[in-house]
Amino acid sequence: MKKKIVIGICVAALIITLIVVGIVKNTGGAGSGPVFSVEAAEIKKDDISSAISANGTVAEVEKSEVYFDTPVKVTKLYVKQNDVVKKGQKLAEFDFDDMNSKLEQARLEKQSMELTLKKLKVTDT
Repeated sequence: MKKKIVIGICVAALIITLIVVGIVKNTGGAGSGPVFSVEAAEIKKDDISSAISANGTVAEVEKSEVYFDTPVKVTKLYVKQNDVVKKGQKLAEFDFDDMNSKLEQARLEKQSMELTLKKLKVTDT
């Protein structure tokens, strides 16, 4: 009789184990799902580059025309018409000697007028 009980318990344990294993497989436990192949690579520092080839017309993003109210002599041009230029690139040199002397003369004239105004204020009070 004891043998029948032990065999019954073993059969019941086996059935419960099979049911638990089936539930775990159906619910997506460990080891289930699609298998992907993976390729490992060595990590190293390198440049990333890409190139695009296309036909079309290139138009400027920003266009500036420079005008001076007074005539200024250009001493040197660094670019020609239709040259490619970069931001901050020097385009030309100008001779501002005449303008600088006029500016200095205007500063001196201003100082003289300020002194005259000061004298008038002092004598007026």
